[in-house]
Amino acid sequence: VARNSGTSMATPAASALALIIRQFLQEGYYPGLKKQSGNKISPSSCLLKSILINTAEKPESFMENDQKSEPRNDAGFGIPCLERALGFNGVGFRFVDNEIMPSKSHFIYKVELNSNSADLNITMSYLDPPLNPDNENLFFADLDIFVKSPNGKFYNGNGASERESFSLTERIII
Repeated sequence: VARNSGTSMATPAASALALIIRQFLQEGYYPGLKKQSGNKISPSSCLLKSILINTAEKPESFMENDQKSEPRNDAGFGIPCLERALGFNGVGFRFVDNEIMPSKSHFIYKVELNSNSADLNITMSYLDPPLNPDNENLFFADLDIFVKSPNGKFYNGNGASERESFSLTERIII
């Protein structure tokens, strides 16, 4: 028995999970969990990435000093859970895909929860166009995700204390 790790092991596993999610959406399993019970959806690459990240959990050994939503250099966002990714755990699963955001604008989504029996996981991913190598900016656009709770507390993407400017993917877990 051999034990292997690293990107050469994680990449094919994540690719396979993304293909299963893609097939699930394309064959109309969402949201009824039965084939052709919903609309056939052609997911974007950003949606597939967000679904995998949104359900990822870090191993317990990584959770000592880390916030749940904060990615790590050695483990990323954690290990994706396909059961949670597709809504089989009864908690619920909703998404928005292919939104186009005009310059200097923002979107507001209102989410009402009927229970606090599970964490609220919110993930945003986007594609950024390539920049000229001489440009000193990291990204063409810097989108940030924030959540304001009913009591007025703000949560920032990736557990950052302020705006997060170094990632095309941000996650919040409450």
